[in-house]
Amino acid sequence: YVESDLYPQASLNAKIANIDAIDKNDPEKQSVTLKGTLSIHGISNPVTIAGSLQIQGDKIIATSTFIVKPEDYNIRIPKIVRNNIAKEIEVSVLFELETFNQQDNPE
Repeated sequence: YVESDLYPQASLNAKIANIDAIDKNDPEKQSVTLKGTLSIHGISNPVTIAGSLQIQGDKIIATSTFIVKPEDYNIRIPKIVRNNIAKEIEVSVLFELETFNQQDNPE
């Protein structure tokens, strides 16, 4: 129902709102809050998303689980199946970020 042939991409453009509270030397998971814009199905909405990050050497592991309501993104569910489709969709994300070194990837 998201019509992925017409809308093949979704995007999250956000920043860590509490970046000053992150201890870069702490290897334990730390809570973060992302604030930005989530775009799905051609519709963009402001979002605030709770998540966590963990610093492991040169890597940052970031995770989050948040709720998306199809109606907020103009995703129409036909009446015939509406009772069989969740009114709220749980989205889970896992990012593994690494330092990019230009020398490791010469042109």
